[in-house]
Amino acid sequence: MPLSGSGGAIGRWLKNAAEMALEDWGDSDIQRLVENDGGSTSGAERAAQQALDDGAEIILGPLVPAKSAPPAASHIRAACP
Repeated sequence: MPLSGSGGAIGRWLKNAAEMALEDWGDSDIQRLVENDGGSTSGAERAAQQALDDGAEIILGPLVPAKSAPPAASHIRAACP
């Protein structure tokens, strides 16, 4: 999600909302990795790859639908031998 650039404010708001929701949930073994895509397609692809490299099992995002194809493709390639 964008944490900088034109969508940075809403990205930070969503990140804070997710953190509060997980705190309310209580003792959870969910670990969240938040990557900044900077609001760009290339940033979304880089962020998806970084999340995978960091061990992500699920990728939520990017925030803007038009930017979802490259990260989705990266995730599919990584999940399929």
